[in-house]
Amino acid sequence: MSEQENPTPSGPLEVESPIINSPFYQPCFHWQIRKGEPPVKAEGRRPASYYFRVPEHAQRGRRQGGEQDLFGEADVGQEEELALVNLLRQRLAAWRKGELTGREYDGASPVTRELLALWSSEDRMQRLFFA
Repeated sequence: MSEQENPTPSGPLEVESPIINSPFYQPCFHWQIRKGEPPVKAEGRRPASYYFRVPEHAQRGRRQGGEQDLFGEADVGQEEELALVNLLRQRLAAWRKGELTGREYDGASPVTRELLALWSSEDRMQRLFFA
């Protein structure tokens, strides 16, 4: 079997620098990973999703081929988008920027606005993570 068919952790499908965003700002990039293809650095935040597959023990009969390989042989299942999470992310980003009303954090009390400004301040000694 060639390296391309059965990549090892140091093989061609490994991401050399997996961390590509600052923990203090909204993610600007993500790794787009597809089975059998090298990872591609893509712009924007990765859409929220999960992978679903029927558990092996719930299937009839036994799987052919014995044990599954950790690097590509396993059936990862079907990707399911978390539409509500993605919608909430969009609306929250718009609210932060004031895209809907022209006013950042529209509807927040003065104390809340003051706290949000303090928490996101570049001068803060212990900065908070974006999340």
